Amino acid sequence: DGRWQVVQRSFGPEIYAGTSGIAYFLLRLFRKTGDRVVARTAEGALRHALSAVGDLPPTTRFGFYTGLTGVAFACAEAGKALGDERWTARASELLKGLGEPPEDHILDVLGGTAGAIPALLALARDGESPGEAELRQGCLDLARRLGEGLLASAHRRSRGWSWDTLADDSKLLRDHMLGLSHGTGGIAWALLELFQVDGDERFRQAAEEGFRYERSWYSPVHENWPDLRRYEALGGVAQRELIYPAQWCHGAPGIGLTRLRAFQLLGEETYRREAEAALRTTWKAVSQPAEGVPLNYSLCHGLAGNAELFLLAAEVLGEPRLSSLAVEVGRQGIAAHEGTANPWPSGVQGGVPTPGLMLGTAGTGYFLLRLADPAATPPVVLVTADAGAEGQIRGKLALSRAPAA
Repeated sequence: DGRWQVVQRSFGPEIYAGTSGIAYFLLRLFRKTGDRVVARTAEGALRHALSAVGDLPPTTRFGFYTGLTGVAFACAEAGKALGDERWTARASELLKGLGEPPEDHILDVLGGTAGAIPALLALARDGESPGEAELRQGCLDLARRLGEGLLASAHRRSRGWSWDTLADDSKLLRDHMLGLSHGTGGIAWALLELFQVDGDERFRQAAEEGFRYERSWYSPVHENWPDLRRYEALGGVAQRELIYPAQWCHGAPGIGLTRLRAFQLLGEETYRREAEAALRTTWKAVSQPAEGVPLNYSLCHGLAGNAELFLLAAEVLGEPRLSSLAVEVGRQGIAAHEGTANPWPSGVQGGVPTPGLMLGTAGTGYFLLRLADPAATPPVVLVTADAGAEGQIRGKLALSRAPAA
């Protein structure tokens, strides 16, 4: 009936909620701790992921969060973190086996080719060994092909360009979706990352047209962008007004990440102003949660994912006090859940424990790693070609509704 249901099953191989995502967190943890037990566990998780890649659906096979690109990304991280080129070779093998996307492939960041592009560019950035050099060129070529596919599938209208990310369920939408995970904003961001590396102005134009489409839906009253799904069509209550969520996957936090990155790369004030609006809305969602809505610490639609906006804003806008807002989110979580009988609530229905990266314990742990050392722990909610290390653009932030650090 279109509603989510909690089930008990073995994990799949994907980054989002599978064993490669758990492995990626453990590999980053190993970099900080040097704990060999952590490293061995990560390798075991990766071996499981590799044994299950044949189960990935063809439509999401190219995805970073849901497909082979993400598994390859985790294998490449194992090669670097463990100093073992066998893992790098496995990453290269996986990417070579991708071929071309099927005709009905997913386009968006969460499950499709848009999410693959930044990850491929990040893989192409690293390493000069023979195995890594081969991987680098293959990633660049594939990212360009996927970018060309997104250009070809854009809907070009007077209000901007958009993408039909739910073509099979178009009756559920008022218009093409907005946001980072499933919407036009995420696709626009991916194309901007490709422009940064490739230099093809067509990718920049498409990115900016995508942001313009999202701008046409922006509500100054809510300082947010709506969820354009028709929830009554999904079996929910009658919906008279638009819903304005505040999560990484939908609404201001994820959209804010894309605008911070656009400002970092392009330096245009429009993107900074949009990022500032997203920051204010996200801070309100974190500090004044809606009554009756259970809190969780997932990256996808929880406090951890929302707080990532503050960490990136501190870097991009040169406002260190913003990172203290993210630290406060972590501090409150530790006080409420660490060493108590209350486990960290996950992002699945009911907050029941689950170990995955975007919904569960691995993601909460990754967020805490980010708080401990954000410079050495790149965000997994916004994978970039340069890990945010270059081309920083300094600016002032008007976050008047947040408390001073």
